Amino acid sequence: MVKHSVCRQRTWRKLHLGIDENTKEIVAVELTGSRVHDSQQFPSLLEQIPDPIGQVWAAGPTTRKRVTKSCFGVGAMPTLAPLCTAQLCTKDPATRFPVK
Repeated sequence: MVKHSVCRQRTWRKLHLGIDENTKEIVAVELTGSRVHDSQQFPSLLEQIPDPIGQVWAAGPTTRKRVTKSCFGVGAMPTLAPLCTAQLCTKDPATRFPVK
């Protein structure tokens, strides 16, 4: 039985935001389908920001290598929450993920 004879498929969208930490203003935005991974939109979010970026904080399920490379590509320092399996690394992150 279909209520009110309406049957439609729902498609979810994801809204990716870049927010200025000091002013709390939205400085970058991307709208994607539900099947697009968060890390795929990260470089395009950074490209939308005209001002110099000092530090980037990323949360959630991101591909760390892609996010880190993107941050170093615009001269920003990435801050990512550690994984539960994280171990202390003594190498400089800039040498671990060189920008090509």
